[in-house]
Order: sequence, then C-alpha cells, then structure tokens
Amino acid sequence: MTKIVVGVSGGVDSSVSLALLKEKGFSPIAVSLVIPVYDINKKRFVKPSKKEINLAKDVCKKLNIKHFVYDVSDSFVASVIEYILKDYKKGKVPNPCAFCNRFFKFKWLFDFAKKKNVSLVATGHYAKIEDGFLKKAKDISKDQTYGLCFLKKAWLKRLVFPLGEITKKEVYSLAEEYGFLAFKKEKQSQDLCFLKTCSINDFLKAFLKETPGKIIDINDNLLGTHQGSWFFTCGQRKGLGFSKKYFVVKKQKNKVVVTDKEKDLYTKRFSVTKLNFLTNDLFSKNQFLIKTRYSQKPVEGKVIKNKDIEVILKNPQRSITPGQVCVFYNKDVCVGGGFIK
Repeated sequence: MTKIVVGVSGGVDSSVSLALLKEKGFSPIAVSLVIPVYDINKKRFVKPSKKEINLAKDVCKKLNIKHFVYDVSDSFVASVIEYILKDYKKGKVPNPCAFCNRFFKFKWLFDFAKKKNVSLVATGHYAKIEDGFLKKAKDISKDQTYGLCFLKKAWLKRLVFPLGEITKKEVYSLAEEYGFLAFKKEKQSQDLCFLKTCSINDFLKAFLKETPGKIIDINDNLLGTHQGSWFFTCGQRKGLGFSKKYFVVKKQKNKVVVTDKEKDLYTKRFSVTKLNFLTNDLFSKNQFLIKTRYSQKPVEGKVIKNKDIEVILKNPQRSITPGQVCVFYNKDVCVGGGFIK
C-alpha cells in the first residue's frame, strides 16, 4: 500500500479525509501540527488545549492509524505571527491563511513526510489536483483554492485532497457513517486559529500598542484622531466615531483616510507583488477570472507588466486592500496569485 502523510487537526474535514484515504487503499500516517494560542490574560503564547489533539487521536485509534504530534510552535510564532504583525504595522491587512499554507503548514507537513521517507501529503482542504493543476473543488461554497494559491508548483504532484469531489454536506454524512459522532455540532474553524480568548484588535493592542494618528478625508482635511491605523480596514464604516457616515478608503502609514462617498471605495486597477505561478507562466494568457477576497465572486480582468505587475479588472470592485491576496483563475484552474501592493 502507498504511504501518505495526512495532516489532521481533530476536525471533521481532516478526519473524513483520513478515513477516505484508508478506504481507497492508502496507508495513512496521521500528524497533528501543534501551534500555540495567544492567552490575553497571560499576555503570551501558550500551549493549546489538548481537545483537538485528543479528537484526532480518537479518530486514528478508531481507524487503526498511527498518529504523531509535531510541535512547531516556535516556528509558527517566528513565521506566521511575525508576518501578521509586520504587515499590520505597514498599514496593510495580512492574509494569514494564504501565507501559513505556503510558508508554514505545508512546509512542515512535507518536512515530516521527508522524516518518514514518504512522498505524498494529504489534507482536508476543499480543492482538487488534476493533471498537475490546482482546481476548484466540487463544493464551490467551500472551495479553498484562494488560500492555496501560494503553494509551490513542485508540491502539486505530491498532494492529495480527498474532499475535492464531495460536498460539505456529504462530509458530515460520511462522518456519521464512520462513527465520528463528536463532529455533529462542530463549529467552523476561524482564520485566526491562534486567537481563542480575544479579538484581533486585542491582540494587535498587546503587540503593536496604541499609537495615536490622524483621521483625514480624501482632501486631506483633519476629521479626528485614532489610536492606531492597524485597528482599521479598508471599507470599514462602523467604529470610526463620527455621527456622519464615513468609510475607510486607505491607510497611509499611521493616517486613516476616509470618505463619505461609497463610490470612492471602488477601483479597477491595482498592482500586485510576490507573484506565485502554479502553471508555466501567468503571462502566457492575459485574460483571467480574478478574486481579491476569498468570498468574492470572480471577475474578469487582465494582468500587464509595467514597472509593477498591474491588474486591470473589467468592472470596479469594492475595498481592494493592500496586503490581501489576488488570485488568478483560468476557468476552474488556479493559475497563481500575488499580494496586493
């Protein structure tokens, strides 16, 4: 039987993936990556609850699969947390999942596979690998190719996504069939998996502190002050402290720029950086379907090379945010992506 390393979190998706792989004749080796959580009361990162690890252990025991625990806490703080804080400090809004998948999660899964002399790696992501291409999942509402756009192209031939051809509803049905009853009332996981006891603003306040700055309109008129630009995001309307309706248009260092006209939030041209190609060349085809947010419906657009790599959308989109990810599709194939500059 072909050995395969499977990343398991203790959740329903990775657990069902594990069972499906065994059913298909693979010999799975399960591994849980341990990452820390930030404790707002202790003001530091601590070891996570063993609840998820124990769930993963129970599933593996039920399936008679070896389960390993790989503590990569220090690496998580040094890579993912550092990236998050660095981007917020620059006035950007980072995308932790997309960054983590490339530079942390899959990196360590392949590292563990190498230690076990195993070539293949699987996870419970909703995506498909076909003919060496990363493609959208059958369940479009759960498709996760947006957050996988920075994977190394060389990894694709070694990756397996067992949930690519089934829906979330079918996953829950399978979980019941396999006797994984602990998942009946499972909450959906959040993007900021390291925050269990506080909000992102509490976290930023603890690490970046409060740094007073100006709130100005698009004509540079002073409207008020704030306690740190990192507490705001493009398109934000609530929490600005004005009786009049304003929206955050952009952030300039520690200045927050607002407008009272919602149309000012829309743009169709922007630049991207740190492009990652999952096919031979992003520029071999000029027209794409493009997403600038995970939940956004893809829109038509093109990519051109000037001094920067520029994206021009057919129709303007709301609140395109520096630091977020722009992903390019050719029909259902994820061609690649880059960070919005």
